[in-house]
Amino acid sequence: MSDPKTISFLPTVRPLRSNADFHAVHVAAEADQHQVIAATHMAEKHGQVIGYASIGAVTPMLVWVSTKQVQARDSLYLLNMAENIAANAGVRQLMVPCQTDSPFHPFMEKFGYQAAGKPFDLFLKQL
Repeated sequence: MSDPKTISFLPTVRPLRSNADFHAVHVAAEADQHQVIAATHMAEKHGQVIGYASIGAVTPMLVWVSTKQVQARDSLYLLNMAENIAANAGVRQLMVPCQTDSPFHPFMEKFGYQAAGKPFDLFLKQL
């Protein structure tokens, strides 16, 4: 077994277990000008919250609808159908990446989606 002193310089990651944990993550993230979105785990170093992760709490939904072959009404219907399929599968929260030049983008908040903050790039990794 490793000597704890030899790895004490490394951060730890653990599940959020209490309201105090959630509050500590929110305070630390806000102090660093970041939002907290569906946090499930917190990272700590020397007793200080240094980050969080959301693992499996939000279901990503990637959507493509032809801009040439469908009308806005069709697109809205298809989005609603996909949301219903997700809800029927027990999904409670969706994340939908939407490019700023997408015809959907100006309407996402009207469709009930909440902007998650600053623009960001989406990265995928095969595990």
